[in-house]
Amino acid sequence: LYPQDCGRPETGIAAIPCFERQTGIIGGTSAGEYLPRYVQEMPDQDALWSMYEAGDPIVRLDPASLPDGAVVEVAEYGLTSARLLIRSPEPFRAIYRAFYFPGWRVAVNGQNRPIVVTAPHGLISFDVPAGEAAVQVWFGTTPLRLGSALLSVTTLLLVLWLGWHGRREAGFAPASELAAARWWQWLLLIALAGGLLWIKIALIDTGGTRVRQERFDGQTLHQVDMPLGVNFGDELTLLGYNLPRQSVPAGQSLSIELFWAARGHPSADYAFSVRLVDEQGLEWSPKGTRRPGGFHELPNTPSWQPGEYARDVHLLDVLPGTPPGRYALRVTAFERETMTGLDVLNDQGIAIGQSANVATLTVARPDPFPDPKDLDIAYRLDAPLGELTLLGLSPGRVQIAPGDPLHLTTFWRAERPPRGIYTVNAELIDSLGRPAAVMSFLPGAPQHATNRWQTGEVIRDQQTWVMPRDLPPGEYTIRFQARDGEGELHGPVWLRERKIEVLVPERQTDVPEMAHEIGANFGGRAMLLGYDLLPASPRPGQTLYLTLYWRAEQEMDRSYKVFAHLLDSTGRVRVQHDAAPANWTRPTTGWLAGEIITDPHSLILESDTPPGEYLLQVGLYDPETNIRLPLLNATGQAIDNRVVLGSISVEP
Repeated sequence: LYPQDCGRPETGIAAIPCFERQTGIIGGTSAGEYLPRYVQEMPDQDALWSMYEAGDPIVRLDPASLPDGAVVEVAEYGLTSARLLIRSPEPFRAIYRAFYFPGWRVAVNGQNRPIVVTAPHGLISFDVPAGEAAVQVWFGTTPLRLGSALLSVTTLLLVLWLGWHGRREAGFAPASELAAARWWQWLLLIALAGGLLWIKIALIDTGGTRVRQERFDGQTLHQVDMPLGVNFGDELTLLGYNLPRQSVPAGQSLSIELFWAARGHPSADYAFSVRLVDEQGLEWSPKGTRRPGGFHELPNTPSWQPGEYARDVHLLDVLPGTPPGRYALRVTAFERETMTGLDVLNDQGIAIGQSANVATLTVARPDPFPDPKDLDIAYRLDAPLGELTLLGLSPGRVQIAPGDPLHLTTFWRAERPPRGIYTVNAELIDSLGRPAAVMSFLPGAPQHATNRWQTGEVIRDQQTWVMPRDLPPGEYTIRFQARDGEGELHGPVWLRERKIEVLVPERQTDVPEMAHEIGANFGGRAMLLGYDLLPASPRPGQTLYLTLYWRAEQEMDRSYKVFAHLLDSTGRVRVQHDAAPANWTRPTTGWLAGEIITDPHSLILESDTPPGEYLLQVGLYDPETNIRLPLLNATGQAIDNRVVLGSISVEP
């Protein structure tokens, strides 16, 4: 009758762990709701995979838990049982690779033994004595299960008895009595149906009862850990979030639920991200967004309707070695196609940045400490500095210019409790052995200075090292020295495997010729003298070449980015190019007062760009806070945070 369009998929016991590995859906759910409450972290999913794939009996006894010299002479495994004969020269704790549920039993040499649930994996473990031990493991019942089964059987017997007894007691009645009984039965049935319908329409559907309550009334979301109302660009509202726990050990993951609603009809498709940041704005979670297994992407935001809300779940990974302390969860919303961030607006509609710190999270000390092999260390050193070992470092890049910020990540291990708070000097040493730049920092501080470190603790430290503006060109070596809390100097330690190359740009002070002169003053720090633009009337698919001419009004200690945006008639950004000046080669921290910087930008129009009039706007912003520099008038008053260069006509 019905055609079979698709063949029946081949499945089996091995397909179940394969599916769970591929999708992250454990036991049929993406959040692992059916896992025992003892499971805080999933064990190695590859350990038993080969046995599942081969169809062999699953060896549940973990060989890694056996001491040297121990031998398993007999091993018989069933689906929920095992019989083992073990000879061991010493007592040990065996790990049975199955999640513990109430009902599991273990007997050793005929005597019941207590089960110890392992942390954080929630597996079964038990103590085995030295010598010969006959071990039995099986899954039995519990008083709760036994009582439930007896109750179910009792209920079934009662129903059968009532049915049999009712048929036996049935008799005959006159027709007139039967008709009257039917009339009252129909009347009661109609009254009951009408009453239930009234209760549904008048009470339940209105959300005024505990049976059904509207979670979102169009303004406020109920039943959420932390209700918010963050306005993202008058396009979306962050209604609130659920955070299952306020603390997470370094190196582990945390799930966070965000709830969004549209403020009208969004004009673009937006995506969202969550980052873990410290007080300096440094990120302690990997780039990108990770979802729980089985969580599908949200519908495109232009399809969202007012009065609806969306549930947005993220898995936040805390970098291994993150210093214990308090951090912020930073949420951003950005256009999926152009990566343009939405401004966060305050109650007055004024932009206060492009991200919102919505929650505080405590990062705890992990147990055990991470293995240095599992850290993303670019260059291993393993060099002692007092009670500390400098395991290695990862410089953000090895070619820099004067004024450039060098992101330096160092990795440390305490070999014994440090003597007080260590101060580390990182020096850039030239070819003649002279220090050309110095940065001092406290590893792990301010969250977790060395006086709090424990023996064996591994700490990741991040620093932003801004190069001097007058740094000469050449190759440099990084040298580290450390001074402990008692003033004793340790080191030096050299990074000889990799040189840092400093490239000094050619500086310009003469004002070049330009097609359009402006004189736009941004915060008293930079003056946009003018620009060149070709072609004047581009076509869809062509590239708009924009060259900006900046003059440094003062030296800057922040590296600002330049944004160049092409806006359509609705104010939406259709094309953009955001970058550090001069194609990332001239950060503003390297500008000298009075210097002229030539800053090219390429804006590529999509082939389906609609013809019409567009506005070209440019400006400067701090990438750490996403706050733009104000545009000042002749009296020094802020009048905007951008300058509109003019109207661009896109020809058909």
